[in-house]
Amino acid sequence: SGFAGGSWPWGIAIWGERRPAEECASPRDLLAVALQQALQMWHTREREGYYLGEAAYAHWLGWLQSVERGEVADPQAGMLGNGWGLHVLVHSRRIVGPWLTRQADRIGGAAGRHLRSAAEHYAHLARGCSAGLDSTWSLAPGPDGASRWTSAMRHDQIGRLEAARDHDRAAIAAIEHALEAL
Repeated sequence: SGFAGGSWPWGIAIWGERRPAEECASPRDLLAVALQQALQMWHTREREGYYLGEAAYAHWLGWLQSVERGEVADPQAGMLGNGWGLHVLVHSRRIVGPWLTRQADRIGGAAGRHLRSAAEHYAHLARGCSAGLDSTWSLAPGPDGASRWTSAMRHDQIGRLEAARDHDRAAIAAIEHALEAL
């Protein structure tokens, strides 16, 4: 089981009182478990109906390309997921980059250097996916924006997602190296 009560963090756990120090995992151990969780999620194809990691990018890019080729009967049905997915991708990478930088500063050494590299890739990913946009929703609108969702927008999003996937891959490789160095 995971450090918060399950191997997959799909919920929230609330403890009523602080555990004694001798029962608590060290910050280094918590970091290792969190990084292992990230790697496991990246390398898992699907969990509870959700694609993860490489499989998520493959599915998402495949759907966008199929929409572009006119092979999706009702693209509007997937627009909310598309817009939400882009929003969450940018939001989560904006959060994890600074967190990894703090961990790198705390850990130092080779592991810290690798974590800093991962953080930089996540920062580039977030900037690249949102560059020049007021909001990610302006590139990937929900179903109510179907009439303004153009081929140029889809091509733009595909390019951004392909670059994001490359940064995600590089960040994951850096996290793997960091774990080896911990």
